[in-house]
Amino acid sequence: DKKVHLLGRRADIPRLMTAMDMYISSSAYGEAFPLVIGEAMASGVACVVTDVGDSAEMIAGNGRIIPPGQADALVKACVDLLSLPPVERIRVGVLARQHVQDQYDQGVVAGRYAAVYRSILSRKK
Repeated sequence: DKKVHLLGRRADIPRLMTAMDMYISSSAYGEAFPLVIGEAMASGVACVVTDVGDSAEMIAGNGRIIPPGQADALVKACVDLLSLPPVERIRVGVLARQHVQDQYDQGVVAGRYAAVYRSILSRKK
């Protein structure tokens, strides 16, 4: 029995996120750096995303990336990911989590900003 449940306002999003088999972002336009993709990846959830904004860069091979506006490709990517043996799908999620930690951890990002500022300040006038 397949149903959709509208859950309303929730305070337990981390618990719900980790319970997902996969996360899908099917945006057609307008995404810059979609935090929810990073949150899903940080939760160890395998993702299917459209190649919009920074989504593909965020996934970096640790999920499925499809062109925007192609419903058939979205379905195929979802089926492909769900057809993996559970241990492989979990592995995709673990690699996604590691990628988020390596690339988008607050300390890593702060270090990148600091490097930019140092570079600017060290330029000779």
